[in-house]
Amino acid sequence: MANENQKDRAFLNTSHEQRITIADIDVTGRVVKWAICAIDAATGSFDPTLPVLEKTTATGGITIFAAAAAESTVDVLLMPADTVSLDAGNYHFQCEVFDGSGLNGVVVSTGKLTLVPNITETV
Repeated sequence: MANENQKDRAFLNTSHEQRITIADIDVTGRVVKWAICAIDAATGSFDPTLPVLEKTTATGGITIFAAAAAESTVDVLLMPADTVSLDAGNYHFQCEVFDGSGLNGVVVSTGKLTLVPNITETV
């Protein structure tokens, strides 16, 4: 069962870690994918075919923190370069677990990631 309507907040152009707990799925040997899509401020909807940022265990950005049959945990790491071209605002995120070949996905977490401006300091 997916953990839905999760909320997270991060600053643009900074590192951010999102820890996701996955119930009843052992992620050992599986592919975990995470993506965000911009939420339209006027309608509250998003286009699931237009992800603006994606991370996977296969290509990097997601680390398996703990894997177990009863509960697994993964960390999604956003680097400053990941958000440098994104606008402040709300984004829909989704985390999905696939078999070892990247097929047969199961959505395990969804929610809203709010990206907020970060002051650019000068020295």
